[in-house]
Amino acid sequence: MAKIGSSQQIVATRIEFVDIAGLVKGASQGEGLGNQFLGNIRTCDAVVHVVRCFDDPDIHHVEGAVDPLRDIGIIGLELALADLAQVERRLERARKGSKGGNADTKVELDALEQLQPWLDGGQPARTCALNDEAKGAIAHLQLLTMKPTIYATNVAEGDLATGNAWVESVKALAAQEGAETVVVSAQVESELVDLPEAIARNFWPVWG
Repeated sequence: MAKIGSSQQIVATRIEFVDIAGLVKGASQGEGLGNQFLGNIRTCDAVVHVVRCFDDPDIHHVEGAVDPLRDIGIIGLELALADLAQVERRLERARKGSKGGNADTKVELDALEQLQPWLDGGQPARTCALNDEAKGAIAHLQLLTMKPTIYATNVAEGDLATGNAWVESVKALAAQEGAETVVVSAQVESELVDLPEAIARNFWPVWG
């Protein structure tokens, strides 16, 4: 595009990652960081959910054992409950507004009424069968479970190239949800940070 437009200056695309603290059960009701956590997610364009897919007796898991699908389910449910509360609040206003015969409000109302039972069942909004018009009508709500999602499966160094059974289970779930997956190793990344820059640069095309 720069060559075609004879640009004087090229500004590279930038992606900003915001590291947000982990979510606990009950966050939608204010537990843990609660609303602060959910508010941080609401302002993002996409969600990268880092999921533990390795076993290490020296690294304690808050739930007592490694189970990535359970962990995804805990966070997914909290986000769905937060979205449900927002949808139900908006429904009251939309129902009142639709009485005036406003076509746009009617589209929003239909979308909200379709989403309410879906979210109530713990399902992410992005998997609900809404058409483009309906999605546009509720875009202003910035629903947490409507955002594009990537599951970053965090594995041990030895599983980085091939993955493992946990990774495969996450990939299967992601396919059902219309989400994406990537395989990463925080262990390898941490070791690279400690290497001299000249040496580490040679590893980035492989691990980065």
